[in-house]
Amino acid sequence: MKEQEEIFKDEDEKWYCWTKNPTEKHGPYETKDECELLLNRLEWEHEIATGQTVPLTRKK
Repeated sequence: MKEQEEIFKDEDEKWYCWTKNPTEKHGPYETKDECELLLNRLEWEHEIATGQTVPLTRKK
């Protein structure tokens, strides 16, 4: 099985992004930047909540 892209454009021409912990598909968004902002915000919230600076929200 091919690894999913973290941020990708689907058949509907909208942008989506994947996170892990839990694995979720987020979207649709109009621009790739909106997905990037979501992933950055989730990483920031994780760091605030846990004190860990390692980004654990992004799918690797």
